[in-house]
Amino acid sequence: MDHTLTVCFSTLIPAAMNDLLRDVEAYLAHTGMAPTAFGVGALRDRHVVRQLRNGRRTFRETEDKVRNFMATHLV
Repeated sequence: MDHTLTVCFSTLIPAAMNDLLRDVEAYLAHTGMAPTAFGVGALRDRHVVRQLRNGRRTFRETEDKVRNFMATHLV
């Protein structure tokens, strides 16, 4: 008998994380900024957008830095 557990990926990501990723994706679409450039500008981490897309968790301080970058670097 197969007892494979199937879980929807979105249920594993906290709602606040979905909000942050949604806002980052909207910012990238609006500005046309490359994800790597965004990561370097916001956190000096060119991988951050890819990691967020893959479920990376963030501390509140990190989220605040990302949101501050988006608010102060509007194109």
